Amino acid sequence: PMAQEFYGKAILDGKVDGATDAMALSVLSEASEAGKAGASMALAEMFRDGKGVSVSPSEYLKYLRRAANQGDEEAKQELGLE
Repeated sequence: PMAQEFYGKAILDGKVDGATDAMALSVLSEASEAGKAGASMALAEMFRDGKGVSVSPSEYLKYLRRAANQGDEEAKQELGLE
């Protein structure tokens, strides 16, 4: 999961030639399901910004809450939990 998180973020940052946002969505989803808070936060940002996916406030909140539950401090602050 840690490698998936790293790879997904690298794709989103444009650091992987030939990789697509759909690939990032796939690997980040797996890492998020495995408990990686950074992957969950990256997914939240994808749905917030419409990067490779349609903007979806409900999906944004889903992944933001998951990231917060997994310990992501930024997500906790954004949700007003800290």
